[in-house]
Amino acid sequence: MLWSIHRNKSTYVSRDLHDEVSSKLSALTMNVHFLKKNNLTDAERTEISEYTLQACHLLIESTRRISHNLMPPTLEYMGSHQATTELCREFSMGGQLIVNYKNEIEDQMFDSFNHENQVHLFRIIQELINNSIRHGKATEIWLTFHDFKSFKKMEYIDNGVGMPLEIIKQSKGIGLSNIKARSEIIEATPFFDPNFKKGFRFELTF
Repeated sequence: MLWSIHRNKSTYVSRDLHDEVSSKLSALTMNVHFLKKNNLTDAERTEISEYTLQACHLLIESTRRISHNLMPPTLEYMGSHQATTELCREFSMGGQLIVNYKNEIEDQMFDSFNHENQVHLFRIIQELINNSIRHGKATEIWLTFHDFKSFKKMEYIDNGVGMPLEIIKQSKGIGLSNIKARSEIIEATPFFDPNFKKGFRFELTF
């Protein structure tokens, strides 16, 4: 069980490394091999050098992005409540989506979470909102945290088209799989409500 959790934790970084960093390193390797050829004209050598330099810049940006994703600055320096507030505000700024966030006890809600688990919870929220936008076509979202003393719960609702039961059961899509895997890591229980008729509803109990 523990090995499985650690494997899941590394999956997200591994995917980014494979999809972005690995591909750019392969391109750099090819360019370096081309530059070693003796029959290149000066113009060709200059062009390949420029492509190589551009690939280096893109590689640096990808590495920065992956590092940033491990611990967002607002989460690191301001805590989960403020980071979630800013996230909901950012998604609402365009005017096409309204994200309503309610958490009456603010940072006390996350006292039991270490920094790593706070990141996983933050990524779950991000993934839910992204799914509501891309797949649910939602225009309004309600994100609410409840404190029931013996346990805590996050409730997420949108007014989009909803999610078919077969997709929920089969965990189709990387996003849905990531939500379930991250929930397991933070030892929380996810619940995708199959009977919700007016959009999409998700609960996370921890």
